[in-house]
Amino acid sequence: FIDHQLPITHLALQELLETVGFEIDVMIPRFLPFSTKGRPASPWLLKVYLKLPFLWRFLGGQMFVKASKVNN
Repeated sequence: FIDHQLPITHLALQELLETVGFEIDVMIPRFLPFSTKGRPASPWLLKVYLKLPFLWRFLGGQMFVKASKVNN
């Protein structure tokens, strides 16, 4: 799939968002899996994954960004 490539890094996205007037609230470079089709295999496994951030670097494939529009 074309959407499974990394056309932009988290740093480039952060710079772009700040340039157009957004403030980054949360940015996790590798957090989400490449695909979110279907449900997690096990709720227990999901809880373990979320509580162990060092796993995100190895198992995560997509970034998570939460940004807010800056009021001028």
